[in-house]
Amino acid sequence: MNYLVDYTSIDIRISILEVIRPESPAEHFYRVVIRLIKTYVWSVALYGSETWTINKKEKAMLEALEMWCWRKMQRISWTDRRSNEDILRIIDEK
Repeated sequence: MNYLVDYTSIDIRISILEVIRPESPAEHFYRVVIRLIKTYVWSVALYGSETWTINKKEKAMLEALEMWCWRKMQRISWTDRRSNEDILRIIDEK
């Protein structure tokens, strides 16, 4: 039995993956957490929203829930006095 492996092609594939995915494990973790929040939290929070009539109070409550989720994910306390725009900029939202 003769098993030949073309190492040049494997090396090429590895170098291509390094160029495509240069992110750190922490960046990957936050990207996964953002996807989980968008998938599970928002699907539960907005269940049946097609039939809702949203006034200013409900809109403010939904926005507060969104910011609470993003701040918890980043471990930023509300006493840190960071603006909502700053938090959204950190996670590349909106």
